[in-house]
Amino acid sequence: MKNIKTQMAKTTGYSLLSGICILALLLFLSSCSSVKKTVSNDIIDIHENNSTVAAFVAYVNANNTMVPDHAYINNALVKLADATNAMAGEINYTITLDLNKAKDFANKITQDPNENTHADNIRKSADILSSALQNMQQAKYPGLSASAAELKGNAEAIKTDVLVHHQKEGIAAFLKNSAGLFQKMN
Repeated sequence: MKNIKTQMAKTTGYSLLSGICILALLLFLSSCSSVKKTVSNDIIDIHENNSTVAAFVAYVNANNTMVPDHAYINNALVKLADATNAMAGEINYTITLDLNKAKDFANKITQDPNENTHADNIRKSADILSSALQNMQQAKYPGLSASAAELKGNAEAIKTDVLVHHQKEGIAAFLKNSAGLFQKMN
């Protein structure tokens, strides 16, 4: 009889221990799943605090007018290319687009004031930069897809056959939205 009670106690103990282990395993697996969801949904809560990115954002936000001139646009696009490169370095992302080409297009708008291809060069620079930012967003910041799509739309709205002074508000919107996207990333 004593043997049966001992055997039952051991069996009950093993069952209880097995149940606790299974419950602990289920809780662990459940917490891993919720952590994974939190990381992917809350990626925009991770901030890099890069000084080059912050300098671009400050430059754009310091412009209180909605009618930027060619020198301002040139500086902003060059700073945007630098900020894009700096952010890529922060998040270990390899940019496959040529950011130097974006800078070259930006610099062309200040070289000849009588040239009528300034809007074309701004658009080419904006296309390269918005594509790079959208690719970075897709790879590292899935929660910012609407902001990146809006930025890409701003770049595409710059008309190559319209003089810059007739679309300065659209160009300013592209730059402001670039700064806004970077504020969310940085």
